[in-house]
Amino acid sequence: MEEIAKKKENCFIKYIGWIKQIFYIFCWILVFIFTGTIKKGEDINDHFGFFMFCIIAWSFMITFYSVSFVYLCKSKTYILLSNMNINNSINNIMENLFKEKPEVNIKCNCYHMETKAITTYNGSGTQTTFMTIPVSTYTETQKLNIFSYLDISGIFRLKEANKNLIILELGKEINFNDEMTLYDAEKIKNELYSKNRFKDICISVTIERIVPSLKNYYLINLNGQDYPLLKKWIYITCFILTFDQLYTLYLESLCSYQFFVIRKIISSRNNVLENEKYSKFTTGYTINNNNFVAERKSISGISTDIEPELPTEEEIEKAKIYNKYIPEYKFNETGDIININENPLDNILEIKEENKKNEINKQNNNNTNNNNLSNTINQPLINNDTELSSSK
Repeated sequence: MEEIAKKKENCFIKYIGWIKQIFYIFCWILVFIFTGTIKKGEDINDHFGFFMFCIIAWSFMITFYSVSFVYLCKSKTYILLSNMNINNSINNIMENLFKEKPEVNIKCNCYHMETKAITTYNGSGTQTTFMTIPVSTYTETQKLNIFSYLDISGIFRLKEANKNLIILELGKEINFNDEMTLYDAEKIKNELYSKNRFKDICISVTIERIVPSLKNYYLINLNGQDYPLLKKWIYITCFILTFDQLYTLYLESLCSYQFFVIRKIISSRNNVLENEKYSKFTTGYTINNNNFVAERKSISGISTDIEPELPTEEEIEKAKIYNKYIPEYKFNETGDIININENPLDNILEIKEENKKNEINKQNNNNTNNNNLSNTINQPLINNDTELSSSK
């Protein structure tokens, strides 16, 4: 399911990219026609409508170009060229990711929205647009203590061996072994919310699950052959010349595409290795003639720095509501591991509130009243002959 969703997302981005590229080419054609008309010495007034159309088209082109240039370093092609695999083989990449310990960070962000004016320059002068953006005023992050973890990614199989370059896209799925672990994460989330909810008008608290060294995209070179045109500076040059999508087409023609999910199970109080339902899942890879199956102890870990607390009866009772979110993994018809639990876990991992101005004002008024009451109680009595100005 995740692979299908990724393919749809990639197709949408590709369609947008090609629409932009076709529009760029169309604008360049207008430039050549405009230049040819000027060279012939024809009166601009005779083609006033055409020239106005050119100016409008070029204005849109410059706007699109400026916005795209801001996000250049976040483009898929730029990231692939940055993560081109030269020194490490795909084997080492997968083995390191299988062994790595995941992290769960609970992040709180207090913010408000501000409207800012942004001035851009185009062929007809300056244009001012107004954008409403979030402005953070306070952030706080707490980590969930992970007592044990286990990788259950399954077997990575190289699907196409007819090309030496592979675009490898990796997803991640870090899930909870038991309801008590999810309860611990939710407890931290709710505590952060309660503590910081009145620090600004908007607040969001999210539970972020990561594998620290994992990158979304890798460009894998299987045989180490040199490709002189696959350089970041060449792509940037093509981007400046507005031919970036043609460069991306060239890159994709050299590569095969593959998607794989790194899956890990974590627990804050229990030993995941003792959970028998994960014993049937093996982790490894099949790359050309190289087969590898990881030892269970190398892709798991138990923290020696954490002494897990035994849950109280009250905690056990409260944690029961999270039982329906615990994953249920099985093999599908192609041998890949999938989670058949359809309860959407992501829906409960975030708190987001906006426009809490009235609540904040009420809270501030309560605090002010409490402070005034406290000051009144602690204030010494004023003599009758004390001047009013002194009392102020």
